[in-house]
Amino acid sequence: MEQKAFALAHLRKPLIVVLLLAAGFLVHVSGLLDAREALNWARGYAGSWFLVLALIGLQVILYMFALPGSFVLWVAAPLYPPAIAALVLS
Repeated sequence: MEQKAFALAHLRKPLIVVLLLAAGFLVHVSGLLDAREALNWARGYAGSWFLVLALIGLQVILYMFALPGSFVLWVAAPLYPPAIAALVLS
């Protein structure tokens, strides 16, 4: 019985990854989230001062919970010129 529980515990993380990949693929295929539309929406707010603070806050929160705060790079890089994006990320 212990071996079965041990095997299931080792399969939990890969199963979560596979489920997240499948969910992302289904969202993409179904058209629920259009990346280009989301990027155009975000570019409309790129000149606002609060978006920079929101991105910095998001990065802090991600790092606070030991998640990859560098994920914000993929949000800031297409919205701002390189010099400003580097300031936001540092």
